[in-house]
Amino acid sequence: MLVVNMFLRLCIPQHFEIRSLPPDTYCRKYGEYLPASHEYNFLTLRTKDHDRSETDDYLSTLLHGTKYFLRHPILKVLAADALIISALSFFIVWTYQPILLELGLPLAYLGIVQGICVVFEIIVSSSFSHLERISGSRLRYTFISAILIAAGLIVLSLSKSLMLAIISSIIVFAFGFTRGVLFGNYMNKHIESKNRATVLSAISMFGTLARTIMYPFIGLMMEFSLNITVLSLGILVIAVSAHSRVQEHMLLD
Repeated sequence: MLVVNMFLRLCIPQHFEIRSLPPDTYCRKYGEYLPASHEYNFLTLRTKDHDRSETDDYLSTLLHGTKYFLRHPILKVLAADALIISALSFFIVWTYQPILLELGLPLAYLGIVQGICVVFEIIVSSSFSHLERISGSRLRYTFISAILIAAGLIVLSLSKSLMLAIISSIIVFAFGFTRGVLFGNYMNKHIESKNRATVLSAISMFGTLARTIMYPFIGLMMEFSLNITVLSLGILVIAVSAHSRVQEHMLLD
């Protein structure tokens, strides 16, 4: 019985508790005493009262991270570039598949294309230092990667070739979905370790908020024209990168 109890306590989630009842315990459900020859384990659900102070602590921590972020001029510049271009790139998730299907890609091959996109994301994210050296500087790489994202979106929207559309999609995934990781590394260097978690959480919240705001507008545009929507995303990426205030000294490694 001791071994059984130990096993149950290791395997059962924390919100359950084991209550051992001794022999001759009255069982109300069945209106009778349990046999005296056994000890019984009952599994009961233990609910944890939510402490309002915990919620308040979380909100105050998030508020502190937001204030720190908004008062830091370099972080605001880096986050604006990273979040906006990442958000614009994100919407390829909902747009590239219908375009590829229209161009004649069999439905069964969409998973293969997505897998290839993920492979190239891994390759790019593990080659940042090499890509920055090829580009000549960190700043130049951030600009080139943004232009590649924009070019991929524009070509995807205009292409009549299935192969060209697939290559364009891979480029957008490879550089668009890794941009946030790269800028996250740059931003880490400007945040003290004691504030890093809360500030990055606040920045992530702003990124989620940006996508949330954009969702209905992108949906309405897709109802009007899928290709024009993707073309517009590419043009917006060019506009954001052209007006970016990111400078070389901000990109610490």
